[in-house]
Amino acid sequence: MVFKFFAYRDWAINSIDCSQLSGEIFKNPQKINWQKLSNQNFVFVFIGWSWIVPSSFVQNELCLCFHPSDLPEYRGGSPIQHQVIDGVENTFASMFRMTELVDDGPVLAKVPINLSGSISDIFGELTRSAKLCLNILSVMDDLGERCDAQKINTRSVGDLRRRRTSEMSIITLTELEEMSFRQRCDFIRCQQSPYPVAKLKLRDGTYVTLSGAVDESNDDT
Repeated sequence: MVFKFFAYRDWAINSIDCSQLSGEIFKNPQKINWQKLSNQNFVFVFIGWSWIVPSSFVQNELCLCFHPSDLPEYRGGSPIQHQVIDGVENTFASMFRMTELVDDGPVLAKVPINLSGSISDIFGELTRSAKLCLNILSVMDDLGERCDAQKINTRSVGDLRRRRTSEMSIITLTELEEMSFRQRCDFIRCQQSPYPVAKLKLRDGTYVTLSGAVDESNDDT
């Protein structure tokens, strides 16, 4: 099998070992010629990819995607942020075959991930789990057959989450006061660069950037 990888974030690129998996990495969506890539019996793997892939390409090629949630839960955008804010700490990352619908398709592999710590810690977990998924793919000789045999309709369960915007990273003093200490830490730590950074809106209309949060207490009150 010859793989073609699509990744642009550092954690995603670091998960790909081209010396072990023959292939190349595409990082810039503006420079991809989808027509040229078609009909060459490649396996296309998308890791942390944020752009829409042409539906005709997905329908006709073997396209796989790494998604950092236990699909079908947390389908859609910003899966890390949504899970952390909801209090999810231990879950799974999923490798699945793409369809023209969002995060819909047969799941080929799942590996555990931990969402505690800083956003850098979480990126490290994503690199590790994506590597494991790629190792699983590398020993599968019948990827297409496995996908066809596992027709899983992920639309039947699991909510489709929208990608979080910078406006959704803003919190008011009233909202902050209503949160537990753990909820405050989770809201702040998952919304750091390169994502929209958490900000506190003060009563005079000004904003304070919340640059980080560390939970060193076992008290969840």
